[in-house]
Amino acid sequence: MRRDIDTVNAFYRYKGNRIDSKPGLGLKLVGTKVLTRPHNSGDGSIQEILKSKRLIGIATDLLTHSPAPLSINALAEKYFISRSSIVVDLKKVEAWVASFNLTMIRNHTGTYIEGNDFNIRIALKDIITYSVLNNYQMTDSRIDRFSRVQLIKEFGKKNVANCMTLISLIEEDLQSSISEPYYTNLFSHLLVTIRRAKNHFRDHCDDDYVRAENKEWHIAEKAIQWLETEYSTSLPTIEVSYIYQYIVSSGVHSTLAPPDENLHSNHEATHYVEQLIQEISASLAIDLSYDPTLKSALISHIKPMLNRLAYGITIHNHYWKRLNRS
Repeated sequence: MRRDIDTVNAFYRYKGNRIDSKPGLGLKLVGTKVLTRPHNSGDGSIQEILKSKRLIGIATDLLTHSPAPLSINALAEKYFISRSSIVVDLKKVEAWVASFNLTMIRNHTGTYIEGNDFNIRIALKDIITYSVLNNYQMTDSRIDRFSRVQLIKEFGKKNVANCMTLISLIEEDLQSSISEPYYTNLFSHLLVTIRRAKNHFRDHCDDDYVRAENKEWHIAEKAIQWLETEYSTSLPTIEVSYIYQYIVSSGVHSTLAPPDENLHSNHEATHYVEQLIQEISASLAIDLSYDPTLKSALISHIKPMLNRLAYGITIHNHYWKRLNRS
């Protein structure tokens, strides 16, 4: 209780509110400013919730098996705690999944998560990026060994190895190296795809997508074929679209000497870059329009950024906390 109070007081330190504790009397909220409800917890509180290995496990189990129900007894036996403790944990998980437009349903069959398959995937992806990857110092852009050990415990050695192998195959076909934090986000997406596919929840996937006719789409098709062969399963056709979206939304470094000429065929990205260079040139009183290297570099950055906006893809950047501290 004392640690919880200290945490609350630390959060509201500069907001004019605190909790006073007096022995023999109890607790008292002392506030000089209005406390709003509901309070937007933000990423910090999410990280605090997901630092609990048990909560990570329970949330992962529910999301992975959705829409199949899990019983409180089964969860209590798995995590070696009482039914009442599981009930408390489920309330915390319920509040967290609500931020992804997901609902926790409790009925005579058990407890399960109800919602769009895409939102379920995003929630699972957040568990990986927040609770596993972001809790360690990223010493290696290819998933450092500490994070890898944690991932293996939660998702299995074969699944983790297959994700890394598949990304290597994708990079070979792209003739480019996928940089961080895009590597980590594609990695977590593939891990979620494998976890969901092993439970054969095909009927709950929306197959509404637009097929693209380009190299990236064919690479995504090959990736799905590889997974289907590796796991002896059949995946929904929309899985190709999911991987395609991550590929075209990732920052890449070409492994070839000449730059990718296809970058300049993206008229929207080129338009934004030319406008940006024009404004910066005017601001600095230096004409930067004659620098082709700058233009290509900006297009290679803005093109995937526009794709992320188009597909609603959120990239979790583990360097963000360091920038905030700086």
